[in-house]
Amino acid sequence: MKFRILGRTNLKVSEIGLGLEHFHEQPLSSIKPAIDYALEQKINYFDPIYSVTKDLENIQQSFGKRIKDVIFTAHIRSQDTNGQFSKTKNKAEALDVFNKYSEKLKRHSFEIAMLTFVEPNEYGKVMSDQGEYSIAKNLQKEKRIDFIGMSTHDIDVAKKAIINDLIDVLMFPFNFAEWNRKGTMEMIKLCNKNQIGLVTMKPFSGGKLLQPHRLEYMQKYHQDFAPSSITVPTRIQPEMCLKFVLSNPDIHVTLAGAKNYDEIYENMQYTSHKVDIQKYEFIKSIFSKYIPGECVYCNHCLPCLAQLNIGELNKLLDEKDNLEFLDQSLEDKDKKWNSIKQRYNELEHYASECTFCWQCMNRCPYDVDIIQRMIRIKEIFGK
Repeated sequence: MKFRILGRTNLKVSEIGLGLEHFHEQPLSSIKPAIDYALEQKINYFDPIYSVTKDLENIQQSFGKRIKDVIFTAHIRSQDTNGQFSKTKNKAEALDVFNKYSEKLKRHSFEIAMLTFVEPNEYGKVMSDQGEYSIAKNLQKEKRIDFIGMSTHDIDVAKKAIINDLIDVLMFPFNFAEWNRKGTMEMIKLCNKNQIGLVTMKPFSGGKLLQPHRLEYMQKYHQDFAPSSITVPTRIQPEMCLKFVLSNPDIHVTLAGAKNYDEIYENMQYTSHKVDIQKYEFIKSIFSKYIPGECVYCNHCLPCLAQLNIGELNKLLDEKDNLEFLDQSLEDKDKKWNSIKQRYNELEHYASECTFCWQCMNRCPYDVDIIQRMIRIKEIFGK
């Protein structure tokens, strides 16, 4: 494992960190081996974005006393609403969330408090003396946190916080599919100039880049992508995604989300496997233009009034759409389709329950036409 200095915090961080949100609803018997292996691999930066009680308890039990030997982020604005991600509405709720992290993870203090998913329309309120930012400042004075961070998907929000010297750490999405968003590289250079620690998330674009035959799908439906000069890989390997992100020296750590030992093991092949340079350069050329509207299953659109798991619904739709690219017999495709339908039927709520309230559309940082996708899902799955 290689380590980098997280900007002006001077924290020595593993260049690969672990996002813990995918441990949601995973049993302790699955989480503990994953944590054990991550620590064996010298991963020392951990981020549990969701504050679901059972998840935090499982994480704490998996770490035990070792939880005080690593760098942990506590999210001030991320709370649990009926099992779904939502954001705090005021300072009192924000402080309650931090105290919940502290209690359940059995840590009095944290290296970083993260102001979660700050959007343009709420920046002024959140980052003011009347907003959640003041909670972070107070926690810093009380020595319960060392540094203040902010996560956002909006480049202008990130730049404001950096220029106004409000944060020490920025968390921002960066991957093959998003690197070419207008202003992204300028924002990264601004972090470097101001010695802001830069933590990137979604190196696999929410797992979307790792879907088999994803490149064929993208080439077929997005005409702006570069023409193929070599055979399109059936799958992008995780080490290619990590190499792409970490080839930028101004990025200090990237959070590779995983839900079990096997996924962390696959991610860690980055440290030993040589990347096929020809395929790597070709994939970079495929994503030379940023295309909005792709769901990455982040669930920042939640909470849903109808209790829909919007990320999972979109994932099932994408898996169904990708079936046509599988080089398999009709029988095997039918088996996969039946498996997708079974997973859909096991959901507690279906796309047909969508109330078209538009709240998810307003929250989505990727301009996904969620309502149209819910209509499609209902048509395809029948409910």
